[in-house]
Amino acid sequence: MSDFRRACVIHQPLFFKNDIYHANLLYTRWNTHRTKRIYSRRLGISYEETIHARDRHSITHLNNKHIYRKKLSNFCIRCSHNPRVSKTQEIRFDQAKRRIFHKKEHNPLNLIRHKLATAQRYWFMFSDSQFVLKPIKHLLYNHGLHHRNYKFWTPFFGRSGKRITTTTLDDTSSPNINYTVAPYNPIPNMFIPHKYRNIIPKEPLYTEEGVYIVPGSREWFTYMYNLHINLSPPLTKAQRREKNKLERIRLDKKEASFHGSSFNRYPTRKHLAFTLTRINERFHEEMMDYTNQYLASDDEKIKSDIYKIMSDFTIRFIKGSKGRVSDVKRACYLPPGATVDTSDDAKELELRPKKRRLSSNTNLYPLIDNTERFKRRRFYPAVMDDSTGAELY
Repeated sequence: MSDFRRACVIHQPLFFKNDIYHANLLYTRWNTHRTKRIYSRRLGISYEETIHARDRHSITHLNNKHIYRKKLSNFCIRCSHNPRVSKTQEIRFDQAKRRIFHKKEHNPLNLIRHKLATAQRYWFMFSDSQFVLKPIKHLLYNHGLHHRNYKFWTPFFGRSGKRITTTTLDDTSSPNINYTVAPYNPIPNMFIPHKYRNIIPKEPLYTEEGVYIVPGSREWFTYMYNLHINLSPPLTKAQRREKNKLERIRLDKKEASFHGSSFNRYPTRKHLAFTLTRINERFHEEMMDYTNQYLASDDEKIKSDIYKIMSDFTIRFIKGSKGRVSDVKRACYLPPGATVDTSDDAKELELRPKKRRLSSNTNLYPLIDNTERFKRRRFYPAVMDDSTGAELY
């Protein structure tokens, strides 16, 4: 692909991915320290772009929820070799600098510091000794720092690989303050009755007024007592069996709707599909052996004998397969209470109006005389008595 922001037909579908794909792509670029060179043909400049991840201190104490940020550095002028284009690029770059730096907050006493601060504010590159930090705003830590709370990879908590270690220069004049918060422990360090141990909630508890309930306090034991007395009684063996039976019926109904059949006819159709599959596989294996023998021989008499064997085997196999299919249909299993005849609801579920009607023998071998091998032909107007154009023929 070229440097333009376009894609060919082959690469275009790669851009239409979900949000998880883009988040994992940023993680890979950060994890592999990938550096991208950005060129602006309009302004005649270029700079490098790298992906950086925020550390714990900036996330927890400075309240920066952005997961990544871009670092723009190594600025340089890259004008075109065409003098006319180069002159236009210089004019546009000067216009951009005037638009950025000529603001109301202009400070004439400290011009260099003002330019650096303004460039950082508007993410503008103008000097080779400058770098700009640009946050990526569509990826935030909204569910804490643990990587299991997200469907994509996150820095410092994702896959194992390279990590960027950020070194900070501490000011020796000020003491180093470490803010530590003990993780939430739902089980207090004390004796707990056995009836409460399996029902302790994992998340923090609050009252109706929004007051936090400390684990192990009197309010906490009151909450656990009310939770215990409101639990439903344990199920008996008969109730568990009935519950498991209803769950199996629900799964079977879901599977039957997926296969386009009713709950009563699904076991028979499933067994019939298995039988037809085994019949086709066995026929394919047998015919492949005959076909290889037929192609390997150069004698016309041997080929004629093999062809006759293949034809006889096809006829016998078709008769045998019809018998097996009939046996499967006769030995069908129906749940208690189901009628033998197919109901109207089952017929509506199994209706396939666009299915091609072919003979049941065409998928085996085209050696026998079969006039219904191909798609059903359209009737001639003369045959259709109810047609308005029948009298024209």
